[in-house]
Amino acid sequence: MDNMNQIHNAQNEVKALFGRKLKAALSAKSWNQSDLAKATGLGRDSISTYVRGLTMPDPKNLKKLAEALEV
Repeated sequence: MDNMNQIHNAQNEVKALFGRKLKAALSAKSWNQSDLAKATGLGRDSISTYVRGLTMPDPKNLKKLAEALEV
């Protein structure tokens, strides 16, 4: 059970780190979440969950984010 907690904690850390990096990339472009949603075709609610570190985008959406943010 301890290993499962460690895995869960590591996954949460990765999501939180991704959210911080996404927020920084938005700031670097002077964009808000709505701007990113429009540029990628993703929902603003999805963008919000990524920024807050609650979820990670799937590979297809990750590519859309990277292209829109030029990272």
